[in-house]
Amino acid sequence: GRGEACSKKLLASLRDICEADSLLCVTHLTGGDYCVTLADRTPSFVDYHSQVDNYADDFWRDFEAHFRDGDEHKHVLPGSRYECAETLRDLALPFLRGLTLGQLCHVVQLAISCRR
Repeated sequence: GRGEACSKKLLASLRDICEADSLLCVTHLTGGDYCVTLADRTPSFVDYHSQVDNYADDFWRDFEAHFRDGDEHKHVLPGSRYECAETLRDLALPFLRGLTLGQLCHVVQLAISCRR
């Protein structure tokens, strides 16, 4: 309806503003979507949907060992990928040290889709 048309117009205006700013880089994606990054920085996004597993076998052994220690109630994690990644970060497990929240989201995705 009218609200949807208004939203599309606002998003198009925002895209135009971003494209006019030399400090920003606009990348057009499929379906009319776009991504805006800072022009002077290399994007470092983690595609958490990627099925590419760059983590070492030792990493996955440590991951599995932690969650198979016999105390199921201690390891109840939230249902959303992001909240699960936040919880893992907050546990401060040694084998997860240094991973970004985006990388933790990717680990969660791999764990539920490829590493069952």
